[in-house]
Amino acid sequence: MKKITNCIVAGFSLYISMYALVFAEISADITLNPENPLPKSAVTLRLESYSFDVNTAVITWLRGGNVVLKGQGERSLTIKTGGVGEAS
Repeated sequence: MKKITNCIVAGFSLYISMYALVFAEISADITLNPENPLPKSAVTLRLESYSFDVNTAVITWLRGGNVVLKGQGERSLTIKTGGVGEAS
C-alpha cells in the first residue's frame, strides 16, 4: 500500500474535527488499496494516525467541494476512479 502524507488525494479533501485543545502536531497518513488502481475501478482510501484517535474523530471526506462521507470514525472510503487521463 502507498502512504500519502498530505490530506488532498486525487481531488479529495479530508477534514478532521477534534474537540480538544492540542499542543502537538497532528499528522495522518492516507493509504490507497490497490496502490495503482486501473481506470474506472474501485480504490479504497484509508486514514491512519498515531497522533490522534481516528475512531473518535469526526472525519469529513470531500470530493470537488462536496461532502462524500462524514461521521465519527469514518476512516475509510471506497470510490471509483475516472477514465484514462481523467481527474477523479
